[in-house]
Amino acid sequence: MATARTNRTAKTSAELKVELENLRKKLVELEKRAFAEELGELVLNSNITAAYKEIKAKAKDVSDTAILSAIATSIGLKGIQITQTPAKKRAPSTTPRKPRTKKV
Repeated sequence: MATARTNRTAKTSAELKVELENLRKKLVELEKRAFAEELGELVLNSNITAAYKEIKAKAKDVSDTAILSAIATSIGLKGIQITQTPAKKRAPSTTPRKPRTKKV
């Protein structure tokens, strides 16, 4: 059985631009994952963690996100938006639990 072949057409400029933008987003995510360990070690070995703990001790009523936002603006990072999402709650189990028995 022969299948019908369709003619290949070259991608348009708009299609190529969309594909390029998608690939750039994937590259950014890949770079984040690739350098995550190195950046984590650099942060832990620097004075950043000590400075953060000192600020947190002095300003007890201030939230973590407010402190991080203030640090970002004081450094000059304008495009950073720090948010905190609530923890996801687990769905209740639908299967009945087995009663626990004491081991003797």
